[in-house]
Amino acid sequence: KEIINYQNMELKKQAKQNFKTLCDYLDERNYKYRIEKDNIVFSFFGDDLTIELWFSVDENRALINLNSTMPYRIPRKARNDIALAVCAVNWMLGDGDFDFDYLNGIICFRITSVYRDSIISKQSFEYMLRTAASTIERYNDKFFYLSQGKMTLEELALFMVED
Repeated sequence: KEIINYQNMELKKQAKQNFKTLCDYLDERNYKYRIEKDNIVFSFFGDDLTIELWFSVDENRALINLNSTMPYRIPRKARNDIALAVCAVNWMLGDGDFDFDYLNGIICFRITSVYRDSIISKQSFEYMLRTAASTIERYNDKFFYLSQGKMTLEELALFMVED
């Protein structure tokens, strides 16, 4: 029991240090952010829309999570195509993935990093942020166009292999 309590204390300590390191990283770069219920929330402006990012530290699983929900809902008639598109895009991604809530029509991007027995570096936060921003920027409009019937699955597939 003492070992478990010590491990829990260590995870809590690492979580607090990682949260502080992330805030320091954002402060050094003059990013404007807010803290909501243990989440660090900030936005960036992409080519076509504003993207909101949520960083959180999961002390129970020793994870840093970065999530971003696309600012639109997928209409019911397009959800089968979007489910296929999300699977195809995820197949091509090296880090991070899109999650699709079929019942509610919500697409979310997620990237995580494990910090068990370590403190994540500012460079790792930079990598997570850049990966999320570039991946979201690359695909958010494609998912939207597909959901509106302005793009086909075949066109998405061509876009993915041409780049």
